[in-house]
Amino acid sequence: MIFHSIGLYVLLLLLATLIFFACEKEHGELVFDNPNESNNSKNLLLNGGFEQNSIDPWYTFNVGDSVITTELVTTGAIEGKNCLHIKILRRGLNIWDAGLEQRCILKKNKVYTFSAYIKSPNNLKVKLSLLPSVEPYIAYSEMMISAANTWQQYHITSRPMIQDVQSALVVFHFASDVGEFLVDDVRLYEEEYVP
Repeated sequence: MIFHSIGLYVLLLLLATLIFFACEKEHGELVFDNPNESNNSKNLLLNGGFEQNSIDPWYTFNVGDSVITTELVTTGAIEGKNCLHIKILRRGLNIWDAGLEQRCILKKNKVYTFSAYIKSPNNLKVKLSLLPSVEPYIAYSEMMISAANTWQQYHITSRPMIQDVQSALVVFHFASDVGEFLVDDVRLYEEEYVP
């Protein structure tokens, strides 16, 4: 009888250990690992869904005559409860005169995909770029879009990195015209595009 109880105890302890390692703590909730999801598809960006009640660690900038505003909104998010609403009140001379960016680290021989959901009621032009944070600002990958007025996912994928990059940027440039857009579910991951 004692051996039966000890065996049951060991079995329960083993089961509890397996459950513990199959879960991870994330934002106060237990999230079970998806066995079909590649470990490489983990988002390398922080606060990509703007769920932290601020845009940190994202950084906005504008130079010259461009004027922009940002605010978190809770209506119409494609993912989670928040998305970021950006207004361009005065355009710049160049599309890169205003933007939203976050620093990241890129590893040699890795391919990176930068993706985001974007929508704009006035089909604003937005340039997605993955580039070094220091001159020369030659992009590893970039694409200009005219954002649709419904949520669409846009993405760019780099070639394999030829060296480690300790300070790269994912950037949205958008100073070419007056207008507004929403952005949500921004991701950077180590592999080809995964819808």
